[in-house]
Amino acid sequence: MRRNAAAGNNCCKIRRLRFEAMPQTCTICRHERRDDIDRALLDGEPFRNIARRTATSATALCRHKAQHIPRSLALAKETAEEIQA
Repeated sequence: MRRNAAAGNNCCKIRRLRFEAMPQTCTICRHERRDDIDRALLDGEPFRNIARRTATSATALCRHKAQHIPRSLALAKETAEEIQA
């Protein structure tokens, strides 16, 4: 009986490790129109409009903007806007 319980615990550990070892790649980072998407996000275009135009989800766009758009890119846009003003 103990042997089965121990085998069950090892099985769960293996499954958990396998799941953690395979992170999902950002769909926006892999998108063929990523440059256009990044530009639209930096311009403040609503997520739902970008999602509709590029066949992506608003949730993926939100995650991408928060986690993958380099801060330096956002700062460069702000600087360009200040220069134009």
